[in-house]
Amino acid sequence: MTHDEIYKRAREKYGFNFEIGMLQEECAEVIQACSKLLRRSTEENLVKLFGEIADVENLFEQMKRWFPLMRSYTDEIRDQKMQRLAERLEQDCE
Repeated sequence: MTHDEIYKRAREKYGFNFEIGMLQEECAEVIQACSKLLRRSTEENLVKLFGEIADVENLFEQMKRWFPLMRSYTDEIRDQKMQRLAERLEQDCE
């Protein structure tokens, strides 16, 4: 089964409100994993953070398929934010 098929089946089975709730929960788990890693920098805590990031990325991808315009919109905003970061980095070097 492809990722697209999995995302579609999850959307059909669980619905929008459930999936948004899952995204919220997974984002909270990323925050928790970051806190644990900052308190205790271990390989186990780092791997836990990577897993939580993967969960969030999967839900982001699912949302992008749910809302096709979201992909181009978020790509555009991400590009703007990257440009702003590049400008700040350049200013810091001056």
